[in-house]
Amino acid sequence: MADSEKQEIISFFHEISPIILALAAEKFKKAKIVKYKGRDKDTLNFVTEADIACENVIVAEIKKRFPADGVVAEENYSNVKVGQHGRFWIIDPICGTSNFAKELKLFVSNIALAEDGKLVAGCAVDHSQGEYIWSVGKGIFIGQKKADLGRKSSGRTIEVDLGAAMTGSRAIREQFARFVSKLVVETNYAPVSYNSSLGFSYAAIGRLDAYVSADNKVWDVAAPNFLIMVAGGVVTTFEGKPWTLESRSVVAAREKDFHKELISYLNS
Repeated sequence: MADSEKQEIISFFHEISPIILALAAEKFKKAKIVKYKGRDKDTLNFVTEADIACENVIVAEIKKRFPADGVVAEENYSNVKVGQHGRFWIIDPICGTSNFAKELKLFVSNIALAEDGKLVAGCAVDHSQGEYIWSVGKGIFIGQKKADLGRKSSGRTIEVDLGAAMTGSRAIREQFARFVSKLVVETNYAPVSYNSSLGFSYAAIGRLDAYVSADNKVWDVAAPNFLIMVAGGVVTTFEGKPWTLESRSVVAAREKDFHKELISYLNS
């Protein structure tokens, strides 16, 4: 990608992130559910007005700035398929909608750019901190400041995405349950679950050490996975195969040895 193209993407991240932060803040504590994704209204899988509003703003700005690019978005708008060639944006307007609706600021807006099946840029808008973590392939930045990738969290803290595990098959749920049990019984590591992909990007910048998620859509993980790869980390499926845009499970860690250890716990 040419430097001029990268600069256009960087400008987009700098300008869209404050807009999304402000829009979500305006609607916070006013969450109105507009539809459920399924028949069961006891599920946490629903859409709010804020999801739609944030997606509309992001898509409109992409169409204005990058009219030749495709879009794959979670809620309402997609004009390409994930597996096809070309350049397209991958959007999750609010990952952690149930947290948003419960007035918990553990949610994130994910924006990623793929070209011919390979991620080339990513931005995670962190509503809990009022900041955005982004990269176009060289270095990771938090807002205007370059992130210190030498940073490590105290001890080993792993985001175990319990919410996503609930959507998987029985076999996946059982495998994930065994994995979490091993972490609790056989290690001194601290599993946490934000019930969103917020912690996924934290693994890229050292606030957490890794994340493990059993069943995802691409918009949940594209941006954070790109950030982790830029940080020199490893991102695979549960089986240890390289993660792709069409993968469902994810094991991601900045340290290769730690990633290998997590894979062994998952498959033993």
